[in-house]
Amino acid sequence: MRVILVDDHPVVRAGLRSQIEALDHFDVVGEASNSVEALWLAKEKKPELAIIDIGLPGTDGIELTRQLQAQSPEIVVCIFSMHDDEINVGRSVRAGARGYVLKDSGAKQIVAAVEAIAAGGTYYTSKVAGATMRGVKYHALSPREHEILNHLVGGRSNKEIANQLKLSVRTIETHRETIRRKLGAERIADLIRQAVRLGLVKM
Repeated sequence: MRVILVDDHPVVRAGLRSQIEALDHFDVVGEASNSVEALWLAKEKKPELAIIDIGLPGTDGIELTRQLQAQSPEIVVCIFSMHDDEINVGRSVRAGARGYVLKDSGAKQIVAAVEAIAAGGTYYTSKVAGATMRGVKYHALSPREHEILNHLVGGRSNKEIANQLKLSVRTIETHRETIRRKLGAERIADLIRQAVRLGLVKM
C-alpha cells in the first residue's frame, strides 16, 4: 500500500515513516507539510492511504480530507491528531475519514489502524470511539433534517417551518422527533445546544 504523510512537524512525520515502513507491504511515497503539497502529492504519487494531521497551516486536515475525497476518492484517509473532542471527530467522519488515531497513542495502535484500514475496515482509538459513533449518527441526518434543524435553531415554530418549506405541520413534527432522537436531546433547548456544540449549525 502506497502511503503519504501530511503533518507540519518533520519529527512527527519521521516517527510515522519509521513505524509504517517497518510493516510488510507498506511504502511511504511522499510527505507534505500542508494541504497544497498534499493535494499535489495525491495527483503525482497516487497513494492509497493518506495519514493526515488536523492542525495544518492554512486549510486544516479535515477540509483537506474532504478535498481529497472529491479529487481522489480511491484514497483512504486516517486522521492522526491531538484532538479528541466530538466536534473534530464528528467533522472528520463526515468528511470521509476511515480512521482516527490520537498522537499520544502507542505504536501498536498506529500500526493496528494502518492494517485495519488497508484491509478495508475502519479504526478509531478507544479514546475517540464514543465521539466517533456520535459522529456517525450526526452524519445520518438527512439534508431535509439538517434544513429543519437550522430552522429550529433559528427559533421558528413547527407551523412557521411548515409554511416556509411547504410541508404539513405533522411532517415537521415527525422530522423534529427524528432529529431529537438522533442527537439524543430531550428538549428543544438541549437540541439547540447539542447542534451548536457539535458544529452542525452556527449561531
